Amino acid sequence: LDVAKAMEDTIEKTYEWFEDNKEGLIDLRRVQICAYGTSYASAIEGALKLAECTGHGATGYEMEEFLHGPSFETNEDRSVFIIDSGDRSSERARALYENIHVLTSRVYLITSHKYDDKKVLTIPMVSEYFSSLVNNIPFQIIAAKGRDVWNNPLDSIRREMSEKMGYKSAKTGKELGL
Repeated sequence: LDVAKAMEDTIEKTYEWFEDNKEGLIDLRRVQICAYGTSYASAIEGALKLAECTGHGATGYEMEEFLHGPSFETNEDRSVFIIDSGDRSSERARALYENIHVLTSRVYLITSHKYDDKKVLTIPMVSEYFSSLVNNIPFQIIAAKGRDVWNNPLDSIRREMSEKMGYKSAKTGKELGL
């Protein structure tokens, strides 16, 4: 599958998935994103994108790291996103999705496998070397769509601090990130 076409398909599917899950995706409080292998980069970038655009706490974890500690703080106020990269760790990622619901109902899976579950975003499979180009898209869209709804009372103070620190660019709150 052509990577550019996979990105287009992922954008389209993510907008539909977002609308189907809007209530939970707009009501993010604290986010944990889990992934294996090269998709770990997408977990870190996704957490950064959500945190910088929304002011909500978000952390990206390698999946085994998550299971050995951070999962202990997972509760109903946490939203957990699992990125299934489709490689040898795919079965483990899907097992985490199936089993973590005992800790929180706020669980979402990004995968290339078909599920009959509205919280699962099924996107095209691409080479692991290009997977971050596709796997980052859902987090960019969640951040962009939610930005108009979330109200971070520290926005003006944060912007002032960022300007004093020479932050990479001024944020207006309308950036899409794509």
